[in-house]
Amino acid sequence: MGNILLKEKPVNAFRKKGDILNMRNLKAVHVEKVYPPQKKSKKISVCRCWKSNNFPYCDNAHQKLQQQGVICGPLLLEVRRNNNTTA
Repeated sequence: MGNILLKEKPVNAFRKKGDILNMRNLKAVHVEKVYPPQKKSKKISVCRCWKSNNFPYCDNAHQKLQQQGVICGPLLLEVRRNNNTTA
């Protein structure tokens, strides 16, 4: 009877082992124009798990994959203003 507690409960899998992450056939290469910010810098989170509803930007959909043991997360970019201006 104690063995019943040790059995793993079935979990609805967000991704099965070995499945490709890009299930929606999104473009593999994205070109985004980013202009220098007026402030000091601008931070951007880019999706690497292919599950974001706001793709190519991250919306934290990777957290479900992390719960399943898939190691992934966003690419964090910081766009800085260029202070070296030539006149």
